[in-house]
Amino acid sequence: MQIRALALDAFGTLIQYGQRLAPYSRLVGARGEGAARLPFVTRDVPVATFATELSMEHLLPEIEADLAEELAGLRLFAEVPELLARARRAGLRLAVCSNLAAEYGPAVRGLLPGLDAYILSYEVGVAKPDPGIFQRVCETLGCAPGEVMFSGDSRRCDVDGPQAFGMQARHLDRRGGQSLLDVLTDVLLTSDELASIGSAYDALRANPDRGVSAASVRARLATAGGQEPDMASIPRAAHPMTVGDLIAALQGLPTTLPVMIPAEGGIDHAGAVRVTDAARHQRNWAGTPVGQYRELPDDETTGEPFRAVVIDLDGASP
Repeated sequence: MQIRALALDAFGTLIQYGQRLAPYSRLVGARGEGAARLPFVTRDVPVATFATELSMEHLLPEIEADLAEELAGLRLFAEVPELLARARRAGLRLAVCSNLAAEYGPAVRGLLPGLDAYILSYEVGVAKPDPGIFQRVCETLGCAPGEVMFSGDSRRCDVDGPQAFGMQARHLDRRGGQSLLDVLTDVLLTSDELASIGSAYDALRANPDRGVSAASVRARLATAGGQEPDMASIPRAAHPMTVGDLIAALQGLPTTLPVMIPAEGGIDHAGAVRVTDAARHQRNWAGTPVGQYRELPDDETTGEPFRAVVIDLDGASP
């Protein structure tokens, strides 16, 4: 299903802390862990109300001071302005969906103005990963669940929850060095960019009239004492390869190279990968190596062996 909208978590995804002081943690300690913290992010009341209800008014000056300092240090992650601009160019609707207390809402809206939807837990009375909050996202955006891509730094709240509701979702691993652009590059492609990628692919694609089969390549390699391409020898990335990485790798190669994929028993010259289709295909590209190998000339031609790019879509991570 075509993606029409992006729904993004706020803290740890779009917004970072200057200094994490966690002012509500003192109140959480009074209530206990787990479900007891939910009222802080599902009620539209200030921290003073909670302090009073918990008979902890004596801590309020410290809590409010920490809260003010934490709010003052909030800022966007570096790639966020570019990500939002590219999403708009791609015609996507934009929403932020986050679990947060009431004092953080104005800061989120101030740092992220002009979005199509703000689904904030304290305003809607339900928190991720409850399906009710994802329902609100879809209703506000006017999209079916499968038309929304959700992304955030929590697997439970930003991947498992949205997927259980029927959304598409991707995990953001900032600790592993990922940015939102790494995770969502293919989603942000405009129709013009997709067309450009298709043109780049057409320039790379093997000429179908060459009529070279995997069997003939193996036979000529064996005759010449050569070796079949060893896909296991192609280095694999430490982190999952994104579609953007794949596209960048292809576009960085000489345009005269044919593009092929490995098949059972050899290289399938007829099964070349369409990069345009790959860019639209939602999948984890973990262990997707891109490498090159030497091939003998056609039986009907003479000249030096040439190189081709091989994309192993079925490669396994080490």
